[in-house]
Amino acid sequence: MIQARVALSKISETVHFLAREGLPFRGSYDAVSHIENSKFIHILKLRAGDVSELKAWLNQSPHHNIIEEILKLLADSVLRNILLKVKQSKYFALMLDETSDVSKLEQISITVSYVTNDLVIREQFLEFYETKEITTEVLFRTVKDVLTRFDLDINCDQCYDGAANISGQVSGL
Repeated sequence: MIQARVALSKISETVHFLAREGLPFRGSYDAVSHIENSKFIHILKLRAGDVSELKAWLNQSPHHNIIEEILKLLADSVLRNILLKVKQSKYFALMLDETSDVSKLEQISITVSYVTNDLVIREQFLEFYETKEITTEVLFRTVKDVLTRFDLDINCDQCYDGAANISGQVSGL
């Protein structure tokens, strides 16, 4: 039990270090062994030279599920903190932008902008929505889902940057 606690502590410290420095966890992508070849595992193996409990944990298999779970828990915690601040603010706005990733997959980035109680404007990225197309209906469902899932006030004003599929009089959002 103590061995697992020590290993978990070192794993958490490593996750915190990579996140604080803005470093990638995975490195180059290989569908077969992307976790084993990740920067995260390489750093853990380096640290295991000084921490026998971590070395024992790394020798167990598989550990990628634990890593994915830790990252998911951390991401959920960050998102909850952002949404708490948004809900405490009097004003907020959702910003949607279409982008494609390196594999040409279309996605919608969701960012929230809000005003703190001391009148400081903050912008925080929330998530990506994967989509096959960017139509008015898809954008509407995305906005509705974000507002509903994050329990944000749906009574809000709208403004657009001139994007035709959003601001159009016939098929606009």
